Parts: sequence; structure tokens; C-alpha cells
Amino acid sequence: MKPKNNILKTVIILAVMMLMNGCLEYEITTQVYPDGRIERYFKVSGDFEMINESSSITLPADSTWEIKTWWELEDSSKSKPDSIFVYTARKIFKDYKELNEELKNAPNIYNKINTQVNLKRRFRWFYTFIEYREVYQKHFPYDHLPSDDFLTEEEIRYSVSNDEDYRFNPVKDEFEPIAEADASIVLSRQDSARAKELDKNIDNRFDEWQERNIFEDYCDALSMVLSKKNPDAYQLMINQKKAFLDSLDLEGAPDYDDQEDELKLKNYFISRTSSFLNIPENDILPARNPEIQKFFDRLAFLNLNMWYTYHHKMIMPGMMIQTNSTELEDGNSTWKLALKDFYASDYEMIIESRIVNKWAIVISIVVVCLLLAGLVIGYIRK
Repeated sequence: MKPKNNILKTVIILAVMMLMNGCLEYEITTQVYPDGRIERYFKVSGDFEMINESSSITLPADSTWEIKTWWELEDSSKSKPDSIFVYTARKIFKDYKELNEELKNAPNIYNKINTQVNLKRRFRWFYTFIEYREVYQKHFPYDHLPSDDFLTEEEIRYSVSNDEDYRFNPVKDEFEPIAEADASIVLSRQDSARAKELDKNIDNRFDEWQERNIFEDYCDALSMVLSKKNPDAYQLMINQKKAFLDSLDLEGAPDYDDQEDELKLKNYFISRTSSFLNIPENDILPARNPEIQKFFDRLAFLNLNMWYTYHHKMIMPGMMIQTNSTELEDGNSTWKLALKDFYASDYEMIIESRIVNKWAIVISIVVVCLLLAGLVIGYIRK
């Protein structure tokens, strides 16, 4: 992961530090049945504590799911073989609405991925068309300033990727995904210098986009508190917003090594805010103001799940006629995702299939035969 500024380092709490030793792999299979029922299957592989404590998807635990767990050897050739923990869960839902209820996270949960499912069935006598859509909702928890005011969609993906996932193209003067890059291009010293310059430029714009959103979110939280408790301080914040942003110095925010040191970040914000607005720190303590605590909750989980991968397979009834997937597995559409795919905007998976209504064909044949028979009998009687 490319290093970001201090404010983004400080939001990585203990759960993220665990990710430095590995990642989680999610395999999700969704099967749609002709009658609208949907079967959901999760398989998660990785470190036991990560699966149980820092999963990016809320994993079911109730008895309505068929849940299995086991340990699996990862590399038996080693003298001390590594083993990984595997968790699976399976359940059939009566319709997509019931599935959505199961997938829904609580409003104050920011470290879990949110998905939304929709299923449409269109009856056309001989055929029934079934369209399935699932949206991985934007993970970035702010909407104050859109990303496209600062970066392109590809630059966002580049910023939330590993360095080895991209290669600089000096002809286009941009970073390209490895899968699309021309491996034959050899970078000159000048090209390498330009690549470093462009990388820094993108990182600066990415940091500015995040910092500005974080700042606006903080101002909103403060506004809810100060507009009631201290109108003068509230007006000063509104009138001197640029100076207030500079005084916070988000790039200089303290780093910390464990969850206990998260207090350093809170104290940093509270102390500088108190000093600039000339108000007692007690007036804006998170423990006394739920709105400010929610701000820190969103901030603390900003960069979770960077190292997780998601392999989603769709099994549809009948013949697949349309999909936005670029990969097939056993004749079924699959999507391979990472956080970069839905960090700044929603990612939508779409697939449509067509079912032949055999009963409609039989009825049609019977009706045609009866009509023909009627015509023949009428002709004979004449």
C-alpha cells in the first residue's frame, strides 16, 4: 500500500495493524432460483483472529445459517506447515428483500462493507427474464466533496492499490493497471523521474480530497454542538474556516502504535479546536457529545479492508444473456474485487438471464392444435 500522510496513518487502529501479517480472502456465491428464492454462500479464508475480529463483511452466526469451520494446511511442503482458518455459511432466502435485511449493517457501523441487492422478473409468455443487481456501496464515509473534483476514477484506484498493481506509461503520461500495461516499455531515467513526480502529485490530490472531507465532517459535528452551546464560537468557525483548517494541521496529526494511543488523535483535535475557538475543552469532548464521537468513529475506520479480496460468483437460472462481468467460471459470471473498486464510488454487478417457459409452449401448442382441429372439423362439415 502506498504510504499516505500522518492523518491517515493515525486512523489505522489495532484491527488494521493485524492486517500487516496477512489478508482475508472472501468467496461469495449467489444462486438465483426461478421462483425468486436466493441462496447465499460465504467462504472466508485467513487468520483466525482476523476473521473473528476484523472481517469486512458481517458474518452470520445464528442457527438459520448452515455454518461450518475448519483448519486447512496452506503449504504442507514447509517443515512447519502454515494453516489457515476457513469459515463458511449458507442460507436460502425467500426473496431479495429478505436477503437485504440480512446484509444490512447498523447505521453507525463504518468498518463493514455495505451491499444492496435487487431482483426483477419480467414475464413474456414464452420467456421469463430475470435481472439481478448487487451494489457494493461506496466505502469512503463522506459525501462533502466528490472525488472527481480532485482525481480521475483511475487515479483513485491507483491511490488505493499496491504499487506493483500499476505501471507508468511515459507515452500516455499516466499509470496503467498491470493487466493493460505494455511490459515491453523500458523506462528511461527521465521517465522514472516523471513517474515519481506524478505519483507524488496524485498522492497529494488524494490526501487533499480525504483531508478536506474529514475537515468538513468535523465542522458538521462541531456545528451540531456549538450552534446550541456556544453561538459565538460557532460563528467564528464558520467565518474563519480556512484559518481553522490550517490551525488543525491535519498532516501533522500524531501517529500511534496501538489502540490505546487512539486518545492522542482525539486530544490533538480537541486541543487545537479549543485553542482556535477559545472555548473550554470540556465543551467539545467526544464523551459528552455523541456527534463528535461519531466523527471519530468514522475516522477510525477510514482505511480498513485495504488488503482484502472478494471473489463473487453468480449462478442464474436459464441462459445468461447479459452481464457486466468480464470473467466466466463454469459458465457463470464472476467478479474479482478489492477495496479500490468501490472505495470512492458504488460498484454495481449486473447479470440477466432468460428462462424458457415450457408450460407456455405446451399450452400454445395445445391451443394451436385445437384451433386447427376446429378449422378441419368445420371444413369437413361443410
